[in-house]
Amino acid sequence: MKKHAYLIIAHAVDKTLNTLLELIDDPRNDVFLHMDKKNKSFNKDDLYKFKHSPLYLTDRISVNWGGYSLVCSELILFEAAHAKQNYQYYHLVSGVDLPIKTQDQIHQFFDENNGKEFISFESKVFSGHLYGERIWQYHFFQEFIGRKAFFLGKIEALSVKLQALLGVHRNRDVNFQKGCQWVSVTNAFVSELLRNKEWVERVFKFSFGADELYKHTFAINFGFADKIYISTKENKPSSMRLIDWTRGRPYLWKESDWDIIMHSDKLFARKFNDSEYGIVDHIKRHLLG
Repeated sequence: MKKHAYLIIAHAVDKTLNTLLELIDDPRNDVFLHMDKKNKSFNKDDLYKFKHSPLYLTDRISVNWGGYSLVCSELILFEAAHAKQNYQYYHLVSGVDLPIKTQDQIHQFFDENNGKEFISFESKVFSGHLYGERIWQYHFFQEFIGRKAFFLGKIEALSVKLQALLGVHRNRDVNFQKGCQWVSVTNAFVSELLRNKEWVERVFKFSFGADELYKHTFAINFGFADKIYISTKENKPSSMRLIDWTRGRPYLWKESDWDIIMHSDKLFARKFNDSEYGIVDHIKRHLLG
């Protein structure tokens, strides 16, 4: 039996996370969960009780928005899963994601497209004008700043500008790419990625938002460019995630979006949470029957 690994990055246990766990509970899936270490009240007994899939809780670190810790949490999950066995696919999802197709449909789709890497790219050419400072200069304080841009954020911005003026431009030889953080990738991709962890750290440590850069950049620089899945509907690379960036950052799906979600050809969607649990429950009832 070809098995899949679901790799989940979460910061809280709520009804949405437990619904995600229930929807991926299937003999063909193993589930790996990284819970943010900042969640001091985390109790595994609060999690959905699996009937079919084994659940593995990984080592925990504090994960901070925009920081390299996000990359570290992903690598922890990739390593934990890869150490168990060679999975057909590794699905990286967050605790606010949901599948919007049944497990039978998801497994059939990946069987039909076996060997492809499901990674979305923002564009064919990396925009140094928009994103260059993320990786060309050093971001020494991002782990402490997170989403807050108070005094330390101003110091960080000044530091980055000063480095640029002084000619600091690291990683000149790297062909960078950017796209969606959430991916579905093969065992070949994960194996090669883990073999090159030192390269990932050397290039992306002290960067900003590397979670949206490192997998895409790795794919292009390490021989996976011709393995990227191209959506026939959109004629561009796709991670098969339904994410609306036009109405939010990203938009929080609501009950009124039911038809959009159900008519999508995508396999997963984000973002959901308990404040709009009606749509979460609707998807659950639809998929589980």
